[in-house]
Amino acid sequence: MATRAEIVAEAARWEGVPFRHQGRGRTGVDCVGLGRCVGEALGLIGDYDVTNYRRNADGADLLRDLRAHMGREKPVNQAEPGDVLVFRDRVFTIHVGIVIESAPRLQIIHAYAPARMVTRCWPDRVRDAQGV
Repeated sequence: MATRAEIVAEAARWEGVPFRHQGRGRTGVDCVGLGRCVGEALGLIGDYDVTNYRRNADGADLLRDLRAHMGREKPVNQAEPGDVLVFRDRVFTIHVGIVIESAPRLQIIHAYAPARMVTRCWPDRVRDAQGV
């Protein structure tokens, strides 16, 4: 099992990679792709069936794998570096990011479409997030 420091370090290696919707590699990733690629690189989750994305674009497969290999969900105020934040709009996952710095100033790394790349940020809507 990878340590939290290894997860953060692997996520940081993706910083600057271009954003690409449904991307799953160094030429471009979306938020789910970043989570999958970091998890796969560290042996935390298995290979991803890219054809399944169109059938399950809500991130359900990523969440299932994360729960199986990384543990339980917890409130965002308990999120630690290496955890995955899951942002939801009602019941659907709309975004994910990897925590790289915890409270009091939570910081994540994520594939962010408006920035057109993987970048760091301090999420302002953490009330809508859950940590995994």
